[in-house]
Amino acid sequence: MSYSIKASYSITALLCLVLFGCDQPVGQQGGDSPYDFAMAQAEEQFQAAKDRCDNLSHDQKDICLENAQAKFQRDKENANAMNTARNPRITATSPQRHAEYEAALKECERLSGDSYQECIDRVKEDIQL
Repeated sequence: MSYSIKASYSITALLCLVLFGCDQPVGQQGGDSPYDFAMAQAEEQFQAAKDRCDNLSHDQKDICLENAQAKFQRDKENANAMNTARNPRITATSPQRHAEYEAALKECERLSGDSYQECIDRVKEDIQL
């Protein structure tokens, strides 16, 4: 009786392997590491964000693209942090902050006069490079 159960399990496993490629967990199929998965996901999200930005007008589109680029940079640095044995947050901060700084400055460009200067000062205070 136990022989038929083992045979049934083996046949099921073999069918799963042949038909569906179930030899690895779902997140690890194709030999993708967590880093590869995170990078692919970041690129997909960046492409989707760029597509959403295409529907906007001039200044709004520029701001949208800057924010999408900043998020993509942050996601890439987080993926690189998963792939680094040393303290990953130290290396991730500089490019991430720079991208966020550029996106925030782009938003300030819409303003003029004192409100523009206040926006610039707030950005410099919030995002220290």
